[in-house]
Amino acid sequence: MSVDENENLQFVNIIDSLGLSKGDLYNKVISYFAYAYKDSKEVLQQQDKENGLIIAKGTFGMFSYTKSKLVSNLNQSTWFFSYKADHTVRVDIKDGRLRYILTISNYIEEINTVPYNSITNSSDPVPVIKCAPFVKDYTSVDVVKPYMKKGVKNLLDIKYEAETKAFMDLCVMAKASIIDFEKKIKLGNTKEESENW
Repeated sequence: MSVDENENLQFVNIIDSLGLSKGDLYNKVISYFAYAYKDSKEVLQQQDKENGLIIAKGTFGMFSYTKSKLVSNLNQSTWFFSYKADHTVRVDIKDGRLRYILTISNYIEEINTVPYNSITNSSDPVPVIKCAPFVKDYTSVDVVKPYMKKGVKNLLDIKYEAETKAFMDLCVMAKASIIDFEKKIKLGNTKEESENW
């Protein structure tokens, strides 16, 4: 994993010694997207067989995080955070060789609080590297009224925990996606995919 020049997370995997032509590998990659995504026509953004390039877009539905916090002696608030992350997959194809690049730019976050029953959705996606564990931002504490500072800091602590968990889950999903891609390219997309039919 690295951070690219556009401040996106990037995971790269190079698969060598595949023993297939560029054209055969191109067809296998197209087949992978047809099996791995619900609607490959929606997902595939660019297909260039001559130059050996396929670009696809998708979304990782991630996790929900719940945290209860005692706000006062009589009142307990429960915070629900859920995250998803858009991603782009670029596959470069040569004879016998593939490069799989998974790029993740942002989170889309939903926060729901109980008993207040307020739901806020980020209207703008939040860049991943502006979130935990990369950043712990308490600047919003400084702009609220003094009696609100403790409550806002508590919320920011909970949000930091949620974003850290989201990041760990995101890395697990990215790794699983890379492993699944390599496995399906090498072994085929399903057990039924064979010459015996």
